[in-house]
Amino acid sequence: MKNIYNLKILILITLASFSFQSCDILENFFLNLPMKQSITSTGNGPTISETESICLGDYDSYSDNIDKIQSIEYVAALYRTLDTPQLTPGLAGQNIIVEVVNGNGVPIFTRTLPSAVAADYIDTPYKVELTTSEIALVNNYLAQYKVNNNLCFSATLTMNNISAGQGPPYTLTGEVELLVKLEVSP
Repeated sequence: MKNIYNLKILILITLASFSFQSCDILENFFLNLPMKQSITSTGNGPTISETESICLGDYDSYSDNIDKIQSIEYVAALYRTLDTPQLTPGLAGQNIIVEVVNGNGVPIFTRTLPSAVAADYIDTPYKVELTTSEIALVNNYLAQYKVNNNLCFSATLTMNNISAGQGPPYTLTGEVELLVKLEVSP
């Protein structure tokens, strides 16, 4: 008899814990927002470079939820070469540089990619590993979304000392992606 009471109490405790652990529709939820910007650098060499803007306001996930956003946080960054008809076949140089600055002109990061062959990043994007201080720069800037509803970043794609490729003119089309997480209230 004692075992039956213990079993009933155990079942009751288990059911009670499940009811407290269930989903609460009033809790905030998270949306991943991949902010992508293609950049086409074209020129006669030996260096080609171009800058493009990436703005939060250009994305529906952000614009549709602006009044409900509780926070925005950096998750990851990457670079990939886009295999477009404009990409110069066999394009290679001394280095490929990706630079991102915030809308206030403060540099977030500059990376020289391990390989200066554009095609190396078509199927295998380069994941940009940010330092703790670089992540803090991004997050501090993103925290200003309440003051400035359309925060922007500028991304620059440069290839130096072009040594191979069918050209001139030379064309490198790449894509910079900043992945951020939006915390949204229901």
